Amino acid sequence: MEFPKWSSILHGSNCILLLYVVYILFLRQSNSVSYEGSDTVKRVEEEIIHDEKVLETKFFLFRRVDYLIDLSFPAVGRRGWYVITFVISIVWIGVLSWLLVESGIAVASSLGISEVII
Repeated sequence: MEFPKWSSILHGSNCILLLYVVYILFLRQSNSVSYEGSDTVKRVEEEIIHDEKVLETKFFLFRRVDYLIDLSFPAVGRRGWYVITFVISIVWIGVLSWLLVESGIAVASSLGISEVII
């Protein structure tokens, strides 16, 4: 078994060190550039505002569904209610599964796909 020569190891480590120095210089240069007022920043800010509005709408809808689910379950802390809670859970799974299948059929029919495939 032949070991590598020290000169090749030192050459490789010098290359890595040189690349690291170039990387550090690039980071210093990129931090000194001002992005204020550029079109990219304005576009990103507008996208963030739009995404926040979409999230608020989704959160509003999910709060309503969560409220309905909370109303349908008895008090969670009570003993002896686990059978009723289990039955209500199965009913909710059935309702949500039916809703999912019917939504899939509606989307398939609007796209011209046979219901059998769905």
